[in-house]
Amino acid sequence: MFLTYLVVAAAILAFVMVQGGQYIRSEVAVGMASSYSNAITTFREYYSSVVIKQAKDAGLMASHRYHDERDTIPIPATLAIELGDEISSRTGEAGFRFYSDYPFANRIEGGPNDQFERAALNALRSGKLDHFAQVGVVDGRDTLRYAVAITMKQSCVECHNSHEESPKTDWVVGDIRGVQSVALALSPLDPIGNSGYFLMLLGTVGGVLLFFGLLYVKTQRFVRAEQMLADRQEAEKRLLAKEKLAAEQANETKTVFIGNVSHELRTPLNAIIGFSEMIKTQALGPIERTKYVEYAADIHQSGQHLLSLINDLLDMNKIEAGKFELHPQEVNIDKLTIECCDLIRGQAEQANIALKREVDPNLPAIESDPRVIKQIVLNMLSNAVKFTPEDGLVTLRISQDEAQQVVIEVKDTGIGIAREDLEKIMKPFGQIRTGLSEKYQGSGLGLPLIAEFTKLLGGSFHLQSEPGEGTQIRISLAPGSLAS
Repeated sequence: MFLTYLVVAAAILAFVMVQGGQYIRSEVAVGMASSYSNAITTFREYYSSVVIKQAKDAGLMASHRYHDERDTIPIPATLAIELGDEISSRTGEAGFRFYSDYPFANRIEGGPNDQFERAALNALRSGKLDHFAQVGVVDGRDTLRYAVAITMKQSCVECHNSHEESPKTDWVVGDIRGVQSVALALSPLDPIGNSGYFLMLLGTVGGVLLFFGLLYVKTQRFVRAEQMLADRQEAEKRLLAKEKLAAEQANETKTVFIGNVSHELRTPLNAIIGFSEMIKTQALGPIERTKYVEYAADIHQSGQHLLSLINDLLDMNKIEAGKFELHPQEVNIDKLTIECCDLIRGQAEQANIALKREVDPNLPAIESDPRVIKQIVLNMLSNAVKFTPEDGLVTLRISQDEAQQVVIEVKDTGIGIAREDLEKIMKPFGQIRTGLSEKYQGSGLGLPLIAEFTKLLGGSFHLQSEPGEGTQIRISLAPGSLAS
């Protein structure tokens, strides 16, 4: 009887050990398969969202035929399959499959092949399970088959719905595309005949888990680093966008303020100019004290100067805001430049500077804005006279170049501009303080306005100057064309 009990107890113990070993082996295998599957999934998702995007930006295409096509890289599914096959061939203990009820035509055996794969696909598509596992015999060995659903991400949807060979083109984010299946061959379980089996099993499980754990951790760290970089770049973009918006709003406020203030100043300023001119010319009768007449002349001259500055400021403000309007019509350059010279002549004679005009008699009429051209020429002549010493010469030359463009050129024998000051003086309100220039007041808008007006008219601007040798400004205007 005791022997019977002993045999029964031994049998029960053996059964318990076998069943416990099988349970442990199965649970450990599930954990291994889960880690294996997670690592492949993480790798595939990172490859899809980062590598594929950067490859496309670099001009490479993704294709399952990448072995036969140049300048291509494998699509995520192909790379994952080949990676799984490579790991399987090296270890001999694991298998990997992608399958779907919507396989690509080129995928051999792309659909479910047996009862397990059909059951896994149906169970996972229902959404009630996060994985589907089963231990069975494959090729005479106990094998754990572990399956998880492949869920469509945004990058997957865009690719699959646009791929020319896609069997289905109405995927949405969250759809189950198919199944990712891992098959792990289980080691023989013989706890009675091989007392070291459990240690070997645990050692193998620990080694595989460590390998895939390290792979998963490194992949996660890399993914997190890339995500942190992307988040930082996105934050910088948002900050730049916010700063840009603030700058644009500030510039718009400045534009409105300058426009309002300038318009408010012009009304009383015109009255000052008008009344001072009446006093200066003694329009309502003689003034006994001549000093008052001189004061009126000074007021009139200062008012004219201030009005000119305000007009320049308004024009530059409109140009910067993109609100300056052109009114094109036929322009007689010869007649227009005569008027400009007449307006500047008094200033030149007062400074004892010769003013010379040279005009090509065969100049064509051009289609442009006469007011803008007149302001360009007046600014060019005024600047030349202002910065030319006594007994100097200012020459206005109008000609036609080989491209049939009208060329307006003003050359003086003035103080010139140093090369290092050219960039500064072409910026609005940029001024240099050397020699003769210190004797004159100005807004620093003359040359920038000439350049901006020329650009509005569709022309080209060129300035050449050397200290002590004078300055030459040359603009070219095409007949019948304005900047669009």
